[in-house]
Amino acid sequence: MKKFLSVLLFSYLYFFYGCDDVFPENISDNEVTTINPKEGDSITGSTVQFQWLTLEGADSYRLQVLDEQQIIVVDSSITGLFYTDTMEPGRYRWQIKGENSAYETVFSPVVNFSVIALSN
Repeated sequence: MKKFLSVLLFSYLYFFYGCDDVFPENISDNEVTTINPKEGDSITGSTVQFQWLTLEGADSYRLQVLDEQQIIVVDSSITGLFYTDTMEPGRYRWQIKGENSAYETVFSPVVNFSVIALSN
């Protein structure tokens, strides 16, 4: 009877939630591909839009941005494929990784960029 209930429960979960919801995809060997900013970009103004490609199996993304002193200025969990923030002039580096309920990727290769003040 116990085995029957276990099989019934599993069948119910599989039918109503799908296999991906019961068993999250192992994404740990994958890597998120960054789009913008690109390595060496100089962004004029204070608004920076970070963008990356979707990673199958990832439910969210962990974005980190560090300043010249290696201090984390952004450390956010994001469900979409872009993030916009206002940043002070300076040099920065960013990286991102994919996450789901059971797994996470390694961070993408670090991308260096700079923000340049808008001149009048």
